[in-house]
Amino acid sequence: MKSASREILYLGWDQAPLPAAVAVLRDRFAQQGRWNLSGVTCVMPATRGVRRLEEQLRLASERLELALQPPRVITVGQLADRLYKAPFRIAGDLEQTLAWAHTLRATEPTSLASVIPAVPDAEPMGPWLEFAATVRRMKEALAGNRLGFRQVAQACESEVDQRRWNCLSVLHERYLLELERAELSDPDEERARAVESGHCIVPGTIVLIGTSDLSPMLTEMLRCVEGSVLVLVAAPESEAARFDEFGVVRAEAWRNTVLPVEDRHLIAAADVSDQAIAVAQAVADFATRFSADQVTIGVTDESQVGPIEVELRGCGVDTFRHLGWTVGQTSVGRLLMLVSSFLQRRTWESLAALVRHTDVRSLIDQALEDASQDWLTDIDALLANHFPIRVGVELPPIAVRNYSLAAPVAEWVEHWLKPLSGRDEQPIAVWSGELDRWLVTVYPDLLSTTELTDHPPPSPDQ
Repeated sequence: MKSASREILYLGWDQAPLPAAVAVLRDRFAQQGRWNLSGVTCVMPATRGVRRLEEQLRLASERLELALQPPRVITVGQLADRLYKAPFRIAGDLEQTLAWAHTLRATEPTSLASVIPAVPDAEPMGPWLEFAATVRRMKEALAGNRLGFRQVAQACESEVDQRRWNCLSVLHERYLLELERAELSDPDEERARAVESGHCIVPGTIVLIGTSDLSPMLTEMLRCVEGSVLVLVAAPESEAARFDEFGVVRAEAWRNTVLPVEDRHLIAAADVSDQAIAVAQAVADFATRFSADQVTIGVTDESQVGPIEVELRGCGVDTFRHLGWTVGQTSVGRLLMLVSSFLQRRTWESLAALVRHTDVRSLIDQALEDASQDWLTDIDALLANHFPIRVGVELPPIAVRNYSLAAPVAEWVEHWLKPLSGRDEQPIAVWSGELDRWLVTVYPDLLSTTELTDHPPPSPDQ
């Protein structure tokens, strides 16, 4: 099936899709000893597929003795923002969450009653960030289906539901003004504008490989592109009616499909724990024929991922989590939560929690490398024996004498966090820049540039 700008090829499902996709790219773009894919953007469902495609292209070029100019390989999540130009820089998830948090926190509590039954207190900031993140994810889910809060409100029959969604619609307008003041653009709004204008840019040729779950918004954007789109579907052409023109699964066409599953394929298991054990045993059986990276485990609920990972790791099998991790589950996310808690409270208790973070402890260990005793023991003993409340309040002389490293550590932390203090009224863009520069003091190796690494963490003597 071919049009002026789109072509769809069916690779079949009796072979692995990546080698078949590499063969298509070779046939289309390799000539006279050169394999020029510099004008091609390949889109994969997940990050792991990106790495595997890049590797297979490199190996194929070496085997065929072709001079490879590699394509740009991205995930589905990165594609939409390459199809339009925004007036300002696109706000990241953290910046969007901060903008929502500022909007929600500045709203009269009685106005939020229809959205959340118990409005958080003004302090601490943590509950507001969680509330904001929930609203942001809701907005993204609706936008992916080309819906907004106002449209949902119009479809509601209950007055209570209408009030809730209308309130969210008003808050959304305030959120957009907050981003505009920070000279940032909301990605969902910019995507909607690109579709409304009917004009989406395309970087050369887009090749969609096995992307069977594109959002309605993204497929609409692809319909508006003025360039070439090649769709590779990991199914035979006989199943063409079950996919749309971008290789997206038509759910209704699969609803009555009978899968060839026999009783011998089924394993009886009770709760999630038993299922995780059964999965580990099945993977162990596969180990004689397949390597771990050739086995894919599908789950019906993301809550099953954790127990299965634990069971497999207990068997010595490393796992790759396609589901990914939330920011709060990462080391950086936990650090930001602990820092936020300390800056809001500035108590010895919140300090003790912050300095226990592995990366913070490493920094302090380096700064106190000549210390003859464990500084963390000093902080714990100070808390246990003198019950200090606020950091910065003068400690009793006996406490300073008995736990000599506690105060220097507190001073170090205060100096280290100084760039993040006293900036409550700064725009989000300024906050984000300060946060980027500050994070360099903890994770210098994660930055692609070195210009921000001129400010190392202070020593306790500074």
